[in-house]
Amino acid sequence: MVCRRRGLLVLISWIWMLVGAFLTSVLIFFLVEGSLAIDARSIFGLLYERPYLASYIELVALGGLPLAISLICGDDFGAYGLRKDGALKSLALAVTLALFLLIVRVVNSSGVAYEHFGLSFPLNVIYASLAVIVYGPLEVFFVIWLIVNTDRAIGWDRGIFTPGLLITVVVFGLSHLIL
Repeated sequence: MVCRRRGLLVLISWIWMLVGAFLTSVLIFFLVEGSLAIDARSIFGLLYERPYLASYIELVALGGLPLAISLICGDDFGAYGLRKDGALKSLALAVTLALFLLIVRVVNSSGVAYEHFGLSFPLNVIYASLAVIVYGPLEVFFVIWLIVNTDRAIGWDRGIFTPGLLITVVVFGLSHLIL
């Protein structure tokens, strides 16, 4: 079964990070601009004008595939540090912050409408929520998933500074320098 071939799944995830980012960028450009006359400058221009669209790239190219693999393979999410009690505490904190910000918005007597990325309410809240999820927990999940599964693939199960940690940090860091 492919779920036991963790090294292959890690390699596929790294490749998908690049290929998925490219394909998602092309798809976004096509859907927004309605054209396949695409070059890197056009894509970067679109993302500069509408930076909220980059959340889709992050969702598809980084965390989405490892999350899907983990769900399909029935992984124990506790191995990635995701436990019910911690998730409930995080959710409670996030909801409290969101309610506070909503109250501040409602009580705002100046009549100024909050905008973000040039989007008005509720789109600004939707895209801000998407960005918080994909650039926060999903990206952290991606990195931890790579570390754990790289260690599993090479049979390493001890220590803090594992080969999976070192390989993942170096490759992920270099990918940010290159891209």
